[in-house]
Amino acid sequence: MSWSLKGFSLLAIAAISFAAPTFSVSVNPLPLLPGETASVSVKAYTNSPPQGEFAGQPLRFVWDGESWVAFLGVHALTKPGKYHLRICLPSGPCQEMELSVAPKDYPLERLRLPAEKTVLLKPELVKEEREIVAKAYSTFSAKPMWFLPFSPPLKGELVVTSPFGLRRAYGNSPPSGFHDGVDFRAKEGTPVYAPAPGRVILAKELLLRGKMVILDHGAGVMSGFLHLSEIDVKEGQEVKRGELIGKVGNTGLSTAPHLHWEVRVNGVAVNPLTWLEKSFRPERPPFLKNQRAWLRLIP
Repeated sequence: MSWSLKGFSLLAIAAISFAAPTFSVSVNPLPLLPGETASVSVKAYTNSPPQGEFAGQPLRFVWDGESWVAFLGVHALTKPGKYHLRICLPSGPCQEMELSVAPKDYPLERLRLPAEKTVLLKPELVKEEREIVAKAYSTFSAKPMWFLPFSPPLKGELVVTSPFGLRRAYGNSPPSGFHDGVDFRAKEGTPVYAPAPGRVILAKELLLRGKMVILDHGAGVMSGFLHLSEIDVKEGQEVKRGELIGKVGNTGLSTAPHLHWEVRVNGVAVNPLTWLEKSFRPERPPFLKNQRAWLRLIP
């Protein structure tokens, strides 16, 4: 004997109840641009983070109050075209889509270095330091520590002397890469401040980058500060937005006092200036319903 309820058999109802859950995926902003950041949000009924990959880049999802979110960086040398995004839930269902990367051209910058600085470009020195920095930038902590767009690392007017993404060549050599941060003009000794809450994961002097600080802001988002004259934080230290972390200098592979500021998202260098305009997070923390309480977070 079978039972029915308003025309549906209990067997059919059970099949509906245990069907695989659906989920939605949104990417912002679109189209993607070389050297820029995007967020991938997944709304799904799951207690475990989804798995994802974009153009061979693994995505690491964290819970952001209303959905699972991963932050991805589009490499500055990415060619225009269609790239594959795949998202899977722990229970098995997957979604696939193609995302467009629009063209973005970066001009060439040719640098002239004094003789005493060119020795720093020896391949073995470059490789060793790159491995140290890559290891620091591979750190991942699941909790995003920021809600607001980043604040400038320098007080007062920002004067950009070398923007992000410039194809770089030294002397008469062919271009060997691109500028993975933004340079600000500043006098030696000018205070440098944390643009967002974070934890210090590197604070040391390197041959090329000089005295350097790297902050982990959580969820794969990090920022680095190079060529400092002074480091005022220690590795493992927690810092607040606007807290002093060092002072502008001319250490390492540098021709004049300035601040090089870089942002890495999921290990990829992206344009830091975009982070002064956009947080890639919800407009306000989900736990703050009171507008006055929200405003008190803004320095």
